[in-house]
Amino acid sequence: MLTDEEFRVRLASVLERSGLSRRGLSAAMGRDPGYVAALLDPTRPSRARPTPDDLVRASDALRIPLVDLLEALWDINRVRLAAELRGRPVAHRPGSPDRTAGYAKPRERRPGGPQ
Repeated sequence: MLTDEEFRVRLASVLERSGLSRRGLSAAMGRDPGYVAALLDPTRPSRARPTPDDLVRASDALRIPLVDLLEALWDINRVRLAAELRGRPVAHRPGSPDRTAGYAKPRERRPGGPQ
């Protein structure tokens, strides 16, 4: 799991490359103007990390594909993400829990059926 400091460094890097301001990204995420500044400020108490909805909005505002943003901020492997979205089995690391146990399997698409 990323520490708050690692997250701050990654978020600052993504923000710098985008050219967007902290306030601009906060607004794009639908948050108060100081949200991103608070996430980046190590002297402020730790705030909740962005929600999935925040990340989708940030991806659009930053013009960064969502999978790239997930990888940049949290090291979420794009190959694994793509495989899981396609409904293909993904090998888990030895000793890691199977976090998919109990979840419904994705519905299979029928040829010519609704997508």
